[in-house]
Amino acid sequence: MRVQGRYQSVLPDGQVAFVDWDDGFQTIDWLDGSFAGYCDTILSANLLGITWNPSVPSKVDWDLHDLSEPDNDVGHGDAEDNLGTGQCSVRVYNLLIKNHQASEGDMLIGNASSNKWTGFFNTGATLTLPPDTAFALIAESQSGMPITETNALLKIEAIGGTLSYGLNFNGCSR
Repeated sequence: MRVQGRYQSVLPDGQVAFVDWDDGFQTIDWLDGSFAGYCDTILSANLLGITWNPSVPSKVDWDLHDLSEPDNDVGHGDAEDNLGTGQCSVRVYNLLIKNHQASEGDMLIGNASSNKWTGFFNTGATLTLPPDTAFALIAESQSGMPITETNALLKIEAIGGTLSYGLNFNGCSR
């Protein structure tokens, strides 16, 4: 992973100032296995959707622990991963959420009504992604970010229009 960029400012007299930044390149390798620091659970859903309805909340509560909530379907039915098998995660190592350019509204992330995931978000905290933006969360320690049966729900809600989004994470079952 690498984050870098250039900020350019053009002054009224035509002078141009640049600020370049680069956080360097970092590689984190999670080995296969079911021990802390190893990765044995993966969810990859690059094209999901939530139809917006202004009169009722248009949301999905993603159960990062075992995908057992309604609408936790990535192609094989609720509670099944990309291979059609059950999944159980007790830690997340990285999480990538993208609100695609095709979305008509913003994406509100966090603050599920019950069993909120607080491995990253404090209770009540949310993050809003406008269309054509992404959010990446990466744990640098082998302990990752904890998940339990009662601390697992990550709400994704459509605000102001239908969503086209992606949800991807890697984790461990032990």
